[in-house]
Amino acid sequence: MRFLSLILTLVILGGCAGAPEKDAIWPPVSGTPESAPANLNAPAGATLLKRSEDGRLWIVGDLSEKKPGDIFYARYSGTWPLQDMARPAFAMGEVGRVYSAGSALARVIYALPSVALEDLEVTWGSRENLEAVGKGVLPYIKNADSNEARLEIGEAEGVQPGDIYGLMRSGDGPIARRMVRFCVVVDAAEVATCRLLQGAEMPELNVDPVGYAVFLEHTYGKTPPTAKIQLLSSDRQLLEKLQAAFDKHLSGVDRANISLVLVDKVVDPTRPDFHRVERDAEYSGEATIVVGVRSLDGKIRANYTGVGPASGPGMIAAPPIGGVALESEEDFQSFAGMVFAAVQVYRGQTAEALGQIRGMLADPALKGPMRWHLRDQFAMRFAGLGRMEDAIYLVEEDMASARAAGDQEAYLNALGTIVRLHDLQDRPDKALAGALEYLDARKPGDPSSYLGALSMYVEMLLAKNQLDEAKARIEEMKSLCPDGCDGDLAGLLSGVYWALPKDAKELQAELLTTLEQYSMGAKGGAEAAFRVYQGLSLFGDGDVEQGLIAFLEAERLYSGLKYQQGVARAQFLRMMAQISRGEADDALEAGKSAIEIHRQLQDFGQVATVYERLSGLYANLDGSIQPGPWLGAGEHVMLGAIAAASAMGHIPQLAEASFNYGSFLIRVGQTEDSKTGFRRAAIYAIRTARFEIAAMSHLSLAMVARQEGDFETFRDELTRAQAMAKVADDPELMKAIERALMPPPETEAPPTISL
Repeated sequence: MRFLSLILTLVILGGCAGAPEKDAIWPPVSGTPESAPANLNAPAGATLLKRSEDGRLWIVGDLSEKKPGDIFYARYSGTWPLQDMARPAFAMGEVGRVYSAGSALARVIYALPSVALEDLEVTWGSRENLEAVGKGVLPYIKNADSNEARLEIGEAEGVQPGDIYGLMRSGDGPIARRMVRFCVVVDAAEVATCRLLQGAEMPELNVDPVGYAVFLEHTYGKTPPTAKIQLLSSDRQLLEKLQAAFDKHLSGVDRANISLVLVDKVVDPTRPDFHRVERDAEYSGEATIVVGVRSLDGKIRANYTGVGPASGPGMIAAPPIGGVALESEEDFQSFAGMVFAAVQVYRGQTAEALGQIRGMLADPALKGPMRWHLRDQFAMRFAGLGRMEDAIYLVEEDMASARAAGDQEAYLNALGTIVRLHDLQDRPDKALAGALEYLDARKPGDPSSYLGALSMYVEMLLAKNQLDEAKARIEEMKSLCPDGCDGDLAGLLSGVYWALPKDAKELQAELLTTLEQYSMGAKGGAEAAFRVYQGLSLFGDGDVEQGLIAFLEAERLYSGLKYQQGVARAQFLRMMAQISRGEADDALEAGKSAIEIHRQLQDFGQVATVYERLSGLYANLDGSIQPGPWLGAGEHVMLGAIAAASAMGHIPQLAEASFNYGSFLIRVGQTEDSKTGFRRAAIYAIRTARFEIAAMSHLSLAMVARQEGDFETFRDELTRAQAMAKVADDPELMKAIERALMPPPETEAPPTISL
């Protein structure tokens, strides 16, 4: 309580240690619209979150006397079955720009994963009394002379070592600008200690002594995996100068496990297809970045590209077209910092890369292509962390700034990014319009850029189910690249394949044939990727055996390339096929192997995904099943799924994992422990309005009570199940409850399975 009282005192006093950032580091334009949409409305007396066609979130309703920076909570707005419990908050945010007494932009500070924000009810809060939304927003306090912040956990659940939080300055303005430093939790009790990640040490990035800490992601909190930066040039003196710049930059950050390798090789950093340089680079399975530098016409130009697959979520920015100019020592340092951020991206350090880029952007001397390339990466990292509103704001800002400056290349760079963001937000109309504009602008340019623009346009056509136009454009791609363009066509068509509507079977078959033609013998992972698509197609058509064979071949090919992410992905798909075939022990081994690879890569998100799907192996067990090693591992797998969901703050997934765990325990005879799983599942389900899981949890508790002869608890739990099923509006659940009301058969209890 003393810690919290100190925080509240400082908040009221408004103490601030951070120096104001120079206006020059942010574009002199706004990424916000000039007017509010006219077609967003809320029912009389209600204030709701609404999403406009461009993907922005708005507060619509009664905003009288509200101003920018005021705190709001977004709550479940449907029928609520519990009179003695307040509607849960799914998100917390601030009022952004106020346009009228009835509409304002919403700035979401944190939202629970996998929760739709549209049409949630808005209620108002205060900075002095934060309400828990998962483990998303915690008050922090930081002494000026310390590299640690203390986080008040309060009612938040699941805060644990490895969590990364962004420390956000108070005041008004976009969240992306105010999140200036980042920290990793190193211990957690009533108060968590959060150690600042290394970054730019400058007054402009000092954090306030108190403020909000916003949960970004969970990590293993360990020394990152090894990485390599290969420096390529035929000019030894230039190589050594670049090496010195990297040594200097890396000495001021966490250089752990990064090695520099100098390679005597002629390379042209200005070539539009610089990304192809990676295909001839040495690759040993670790995160690798290739850098090319050369003096052309008396000017030093440099560029970089990644080798092999990247770990972690989010998009990867393409190499800067034409490279960047290195005219001063500061330019060399900035370039080294930009490449270091790319290393972090490739080894899955999403939040760390965000901090690295944020520190570089605080320097007003960083200008030109390097700056807009880094801002592009900055937005992509927010998107990778699921913070789409922040990402879109930044890119809209970039587009407005580029238009004002007349910088066509910077504008196109931002336009290409926002097309992808609109696609991720399921805004197909906006994405298609942007993709067409991007394609038209690339026509006069180089063939490589046009081909990439064309493939993105085809993907957006497919999202709108415009199959005929998409087919014509695919033929155009093939005509531009009859020889496959050194593997580029196979890679681009892979993206097109992923975008195919599920019911476009004819086009799927045609494209798969084309992919086979251009993938066989291509460099990199093209052939392995084709085997994945082939397996998915066969699996989707019901030919599980042939699909499994394709996944095994993909695993073999990825293993030969040392593409560990690809190996794990193929093993995951093999696991799913083996679950479908009832090959439980083999599925378990494939899943365990995929988990181990992702752990080595420190990709916690993928570990969580494998655990979640692997737990499906233990769904719907029956007494006729043959016990084996897989069954003995069941509790470990189920607890792994629960732990992963908790670590990510994914409460909807935590509800489902807890219910599955309770169901598993019943079937293996651990009835008493199963009740704990069902009770937790019901609590988590209600907090996220997953009423179907709450109903099934209460129904399961009722059945256990009846089996134990506790008829009072049976009636209470059955009443709760009925209330939840009614709100869930699930006829099958209601039928299951009606069957439970009937007298039990003599052999009601299912046979248990011996472990």
